[in-house]
Amino acid sequence: MACCTIQAVDYHGRPQSNSGTDPIEVAFTEPRGHLVPTDILDIGNGCYEVSMITPFSGLHKLSVKILNRPIRGSPFSVHVKPTQKRIWSLKEGSDGRGLIQPFAVAFGPYPVRPSEASSNATQNDCSITRDFIYVLDTGNSRLLVLNPADGSLHTTVTGEPLSGQAATGMVWSPQGLWIVNWRAKQLFLLDPATEQVLSSVSSPLFKEPTSIARCPLTSRLFIADNGAGCVFVCDPETCSVDVFIGTNTTSVYADSDASTPTRHSTLIRTEASSHLPQPKVCKLITGLCVADSGELILSTGTCIRVSFIFRKFFNMHTCMKEYDSVLP
Repeated sequence: MACCTIQAVDYHGRPQSNSGTDPIEVAFTEPRGHLVPTDILDIGNGCYEVSMITPFSGLHKLSVKILNRPIRGSPFSVHVKPTQKRIWSLKEGSDGRGLIQPFAVAFGPYPVRPSEASSNATQNDCSITRDFIYVLDTGNSRLLVLNPADGSLHTTVTGEPLSGQAATGMVWSPQGLWIVNWRAKQLFLLDPATEQVLSSVSSPLFKEPTSIARCPLTSRLFIADNGAGCVFVCDPETCSVDVFIGTNTTSVYADSDASTPTRHSTLIRTEASSHLPQPKVCKLITGLCVADSGELILSTGTCIRVSFIFRKFFNMHTCMKEYDSVLP
């Protein structure tokens, strides 16, 4: 994905500080002359962030107009490099078994013994952190922990959270890895360093939980359950589970902050009649995540749906709009 920022100016060339007052048109053309979808984000201070994703390499053209007139220098030439070569790849574990249905990947640190750390570590260190890549190898009921530099296998984790070839969702947290086991209808907090289950969450609301995401703003967990046709929200401190969106829910909206960025996208196919995904859509979720900006992103087959979320009085609310974007 490529990004650029447009600064709007007034008649005298001075930067504008108002937002949403300039009718900006952006066209990104690939080498064959076809338009590529673009996304314009109004930052709110007279600046607009333009993002573009193209499956093609080569010379592209970026045309920017304000009030139907090209800005200075438009159209711009953008050279897109070919896909980069992979650094490493993983095909099998230390036991020679190949990957079978690897469902999820996570990244983050966990404590390791001082003897495994570099020689320059002090003797007083009782917990030294390193970053690892975690691969949920569902078909083999195991978790592979890899060194990100070269892809070498650090360790293999097994246990109850990974049993039954049913662990289909995983997300990293500072406390450990939250893993969803759809057959057990439970969430498990696993310490990959000790293979110990630190906590577990079950609920009669769970029917077929498959995916999980963690909000970086509130640390709450969001669980997609295709069987129930819902996205649930879980407080990991109290282990309480509630319906967030889906069947038999009503929309709850927080007041929109004037400083909240507004998004305009050429990828928008339709704007839903409801501000929240419909129950049928919640039965088709293949993945979800929460961005640092507070956007809950749901992947539903060939579409991506984005619902804006932010924190108000320590509660989660949905805000304003959902965007339904067709993937190329």
